[in-house]
Amino acid sequence: MQTRQIALAAVLFATLGATWWAARVPDEAAPTPSRPPAIRPGAATAAPAASEARGNIASSTSRDPIAQAPPPRLTVAQYTRAPLAEQPALRVALAWGPPPPPPPPVLPKGYKPPPPPPPPLPFKPIGKLEDGAVVTAFLLGTDRTYAVRAGDTIDSSYHVDEVTPRHVVFTFLPLKARQELRLEGP
Repeated sequence: MQTRQIALAAVLFATLGATWWAARVPDEAAPTPSRPPAIRPGAATAAPAASEARGNIASSTSRDPIAQAPPPRLTVAQYTRAPLAEQPALRVALAWGPPPPPPPPVLPKGYKPPPPPPPPLPFKPIGKLEDGAVVTAFLLGTDRTYAVRAGDTIDSSYHVDEVTPRHVVFTFLPLKARQELRLEGP
């Protein structure tokens, strides 16, 4: 176990020494990539004109001087870019707020959206009383119990249209929507 620790310490010190030596080497000692020679404006177009002037059409079609020419040398002004705020692709990425909402859908003329559905009935059936042809339903509301017959109005929101031994039919008055409450199980 002792030799392994010595070997690891030696590798650690060698790595630290190499890092220290690499940090002290000046940047000028690093090899620089060679750049292709600059192309003079008009030099690429002068070669085909000269070959055609000499009557050597076969050499101008077999060798493309533009494809053989090295890439042009760019100046510092060509490397500069517009500020980030002027670049439209990045302007959206730099926004801190939520994205804008999608545009509203285009609806045909005369289109009327369907009416909203009524809220669920706030009643639960707890019983019924049949007295001949008249049926009274007992309903448990959110805060009290109701005994309803056909024609009654509950909390100025629900009108009782029909009461049968099997169900009670309501009309939700703000939307004029009919709803049914079953008094018996399925």
